[in-house]
Amino acid sequence: MKGQKQRVRQQQEIISTRIKRTKILVVDDEPDIALTFKLALENDGGFDVDTFYQPYLALTSFEAGVYDIVLLDINMPILNGFQLYAELRKIDDKVEICFITASVDVGSSNLGIEISQSVNAECFIHKPIGSHELVRRIKVELSN
Repeated sequence: MKGQKQRVRQQQEIISTRIKRTKILVVDDEPDIALTFKLALENDGGFDVDTFYQPYLALTSFEAGVYDIVLLDINMPILNGFQLYAELRKIDDKVEICFITASVDVGSSNLGIEISQSVNAECFIHKPIGSHELVRRIKVELSN
């Protein structure tokens, strides 16, 4: 009986390793937006999503290799999205990072080009965004 339980546990570990879900971190100081993104990405995209409303808490909890992609709001108090980006890069220089913004100018103007070059980012997601479009954008970013 003990051997059978151990085999079942090993098989479950093998299966869970094979079907590892993409892990996403969302950092937005507006809880409603963070929760909306989380629900859309989990329910419509099948992703595993963690959310933080305070950038500093996200930074202190962040570990290299845990997340496949990070979504950072640009306009946050204490530590804005670009500052948080710089700190996260010191911990994990391989994780994909996208910026979330309600500003029309960022990402589609000269300012957006300058910012994206200074932080080496090409992914800007404009709010508001529908859940299906959000999932599509994340899948595109992950496939690049």
